[in-house]
Amino acid sequence: MLQSPSALEGDDHVVGMRWTSGVTGFTFARLRGGSGLAWSANDEYTIELTNTTLFAPRFNNTGLQVTVLVLQNATTDAVAGSIDFWSAAGALLHGETFEIAPRGVLTLNTSSIAAANGQSGALSISHDAGYGALTGKAVALEPATGFTFDTIVAPLPR
Repeated sequence: MLQSPSALEGDDHVVGMRWTSGVTGFTFARLRGGSGLAWSANDEYTIELTNTTLFAPRFNNTGLQVTVLVLQNATTDAVAGSIDFWSAAGALLHGETFEIAPRGVLTLNTSSIAAANGQSGALSISHDAGYGALTGKAVALEPATGFTFDTIVAPLPR
């Protein structure tokens, strides 16, 4: 999903391009001068790519434990994405789409998802917002003992 230019800097456009890849393989970006602009070999531009995917190294819906995922949208725009559930062996168990309202919170009981119930592993969360837009944690609850195990949801370091 692509978004329109995000800001103006002087006379030049600064464009923010965001997308969530739905397939494996290559994605290409093509740069061209806008209408009325004549680019030359002396023009310069900078391309910065940032992986905004979040990761939680643990969810556990086995035995008596249940994991609740909490995500907060810290921006003034809605955020859409997908939560991928991975087994401990690295096999994709399920992909769950979501949308979080501006400044909103998503609370998801992961055991309510059939493919994740009775499973444990890791989570990856892809979304269409900028770096740092989402924060959160996965909380494994064990009702019999009252124990909770918090796992921070974190992006790759910049």
